[in-house]
Amino acid sequence: MFLGNLTEEQRLSKAVVKIMDKAPYLSAVLMIGRREITDNPKTRTAYTNGKDEFYSRTFVASLNDAELRFLVLHEVYHKLFKHLTTWKHLWEKDADRTNRAADHVINIKIVDEFSQDGFATMTGVLEGGCYDRQYVGMNTQEVFNLLPPGNGGGGGGRGGEVGRGGDGELFLRERPIALASLERERARAEQLFVVEAVAADDVGQQRVGAE
Repeated sequence: MFLGNLTEEQRLSKAVVKIMDKAPYLSAVLMIGRREITDNPKTRTAYTNGKDEFYSRTFVASLNDAELRFLVLHEVYHKLFKHLTTWKHLWEKDADRTNRAADHVINIKIVDEFSQDGFATMTGVLEGGCYDRQYVGMNTQEVFNLLPPGNGGGGGGRGGEVGRGGDGELFLRERPIALASLERERARAEQLFVVEAVAADDVGQQRVGAE
């Protein structure tokens, strides 16, 4: 574990505070849902269900502070961009390829906005994630069209997590949540100009992850 006596829970909370200070415009999204360190062996890195975020204790322990901030930003931007609902038709067509396309878009954005000063870095175990400068300026659909087909077929990891591929690519895992639940969270944070991060409850049990 990095930073001596800090627990993984404390390090995660510290990362969130630092991000709020660095990028106040993300504060409202960071306030949505809960954030949890988990010892569940099925969670190998981190995932979001579009509202809540879950982080593997052992994975968090393997990251330095800048890498942990990158991981948190990765989950937060997937919530912000509403990837499950925006690209539902892509998930149904090829979930694995949609995973990779969304991650390329997210990781390019984080590198461009937060890595120049070392605040959030895609280094260490994160270095093998989906990141290719040829996709700069593209959205998930455009990247999807250029990527080779995935191995998971349509429907997207129903009932299980999308794991780390042989080339070490990072995926975001999301599991749809009830719209009403997210609307309550949105109302609670509306005074802070929250950007709605919603995952419709009709998408099934697909989860996309930061693996």
